[in-house]
Amino acid sequence: MGTVLVSQFAMKKAVFEGFSEVLFYDPAVEQVDVLLEGLAYTCAAVPVDGGDICDAMRHAVDCDSIRTIHLLGHGTPGGIYFQEFLLDRATWSSVIQNIAGDSAGHSVERINFWSCETGHGDIGMTFLKQVADTTGALVSGSDQKVGAAGQGGSWELNQFAPPSTPFSPQSIEQFDGVLPHTEFETRGAEPVTISQADIRVTTN
Repeated sequence: MGTVLVSQFAMKKAVFEGFSEVLFYDPAVEQVDVLLEGLAYTCAAVPVDGGDICDAMRHAVDCDSIRTIHLLGHGTPGGIYFQEFLLDRATWSSVIQNIAGDSAGHSVERINFWSCETGHGDIGMTFLKQVADTTGALVSGSDQKVGAAGQGGSWELNQFAPPSTPFSPQSIEQFDGVLPHTEFETRGAEPVTISQADIRVTTN
């Protein structure tokens, strides 16, 4: 099984061609490498920092080959964090307003939020419904913790139809964390030079 990692800086619509799924994940999630090791070969993995998730979603929704979008990050009712950026009802509007055409013209069928409590309560269900209404996709989230059972979590998205995770049973078994949002300090990053090498394939 191989894992395709796509640099967020090199990410363009064409990068997703040939993949039926894409996983956008917060690289700050603890033990995310464990999950990536078991990622399905049909799924491209894209690390996303902060507000870059808006551009990432636009590229994926406009890509003809993508059928399923997975989002992995620390959750809160009605939203999901990528670093300190909260994707919620307000910020989702900036995603959808620049997507070409209407929902009927897109190929995305499923959008899955792998994050704690994103679908919890009225605020959670309103957010999931907004994403569904603006993309035409079936959107799934959880009203409970997402992650290891030993930490009170589950990998079943219990709002709408529960989908399969894009990770192998082995990687899920080894992942012993959960995905709530916790406060953290933003650290500075070194400048990065991006080349074609940033789109790479690793084989288990």
